[in-house]
Amino acid sequence: TRDATPSEVRKAYRQLARKYHPDKNKESDAEENFQRIASAYETLRDEESRNDYDYMLDHPEEMYGNYYRYYRHRVAPKVDLRVVLAVTITIMSILQYWHGW
Repeated sequence: TRDATPSEVRKAYRQLARKYHPDKNKESDAEENFQRIASAYETLRDEESRNDYDYMLDHPEEMYGNYYRYYRHRVAPKVDLRVVLAVTITIMSILQYWHGW
């Protein structure tokens, strides 16, 4: 349900993962079911992606905006670009100063 806590989601995932794991379940579609369960858990374990998923369910008419929100979290870098630039410039400056000796 939407009001499930993260610990409830984790507990349900582990229970279903044990049940449908391809090593334990010998059905032909066990691997596919396991991958679906893992994908659902990947979405529901993070609060921000879970909120985006709930928004997508509530507003299906905004299909392209929902795709943008989804891939923004999946593909976006995890480090702020300004920090990367500042560190790079600092290292380059140190190397230039050091080389000048």
